[in-house]
Amino acid sequence: MRVKVGQHARRALLTGVDATLTPAEWSAILAYHNASCVWCGTYRGPFHMDHVVPLAKGGPHSADNVAPACAPCNTAKRDINPADFYERQERQKAA
Repeated sequence: MRVKVGQHARRALLTGVDATLTPAEWSAILAYHNASCVWCGTYRGPFHMDHVVPLAKGGPHSADNVAPACAPCNTAKRDINPADFYERQERQKAA
């Protein structure tokens, strides 16, 4: 399965800053989430490594902060915290 790594994650990996996520951990994360997006539940990949607490807001590039996200959800979430993202999604559904 292909995985896309975003600009901030790529920078963290290249600089070694909080770059503790291994390929084996990423595989385990995908398996744990049944290869689905944590935000919308789709099974359509490829999945991005979404940083639950965004790197731009000090979140680490580690197994406990990364979750699989489909491209539309990861693009929409950007550097937003999960609670704010969920709130925005609910407002859009209600509109």
